[in-house]
Amino acid sequence: MTSSRFIHREGSGHEYAVAWTTFRDPMLSREWGGHFFICSHGIKVEAATDTVVVWKPKSWHGTSLQQRDPADPEIFQSGLAIVTPPGIDKLWTDVCDKKVTLKEARKRVLDLESAEVDE
Repeated sequence: MTSSRFIHREGSGHEYAVAWTTFRDPMLSREWGGHFFICSHGIKVEAATDTVVVWKPKSWHGTSLQQRDPADPEIFQSGLAIVTPPGIDKLWTDVCDKKVTLKEARKRVLDLESAEVDE
C-alpha cells in the first residue's frame, strides 16, 4: 500500500507545469510509489521511465511516497520538472525595463517561490 504526500496547489508564472521522469528502476513494482496525482481531475500517472506529465499548478496535485529508505544512495528514479514561481513574468519585465538589476532579480526569485495561490 502506498501512502500519500501532502496534496497541494501553488501559484505559477505560467498556466501549466511539466514534469518528465527520465528514469525509473524497472525492478520497482507499482506498489513502491512515486506516482503523480492530479486530484482535481481524478488522474493517477504511474511512475515509469520516459513519462511526461503536464498539469495546471493551481489544480490540486501531489505524489505518493516512495517505499524506499531515503538514506539508500542508489538512484531509482530521476527526472526534470519545469515550474515557474508566480510573478516571474513581471520581474522579468522589470529587468528588461531596467527597473530592477539582474542581480536584484536573482535575489527576488527566492521570495517569489514562496508566494500563495491566488484564490
